[in-house]
Amino acid sequence: MTNETVQQSAAGITATVNKRRNQYANLIKDAGNMSQQELSDRICVHRNTISKWATGKVAVPGPVRAYLRLFAEIRMALVH
Repeated sequence: MTNETVQQSAAGITATVNKRRNQYANLIKDAGNMSQQELSDRICVHRNTISKWATGKVAVPGPVRAYLRLFAEIRMALVH
């Protein structure tokens, strides 16, 4: 691998991590700005899992994304 190839790979990984982090942040914001502990309690996963999602180490699973979107829609409907 050339140095340029390594740099391109690193840039791609960084972009993926940032995308995952932003995805999580946007979902949480839309769902009512829950803390990591509140979210872990609500969906019955360990807080460390939430932390991994927040840092982009692990992608937020599809069913969790769907739940958060639904939660945000219900919240918005109740607010308005």
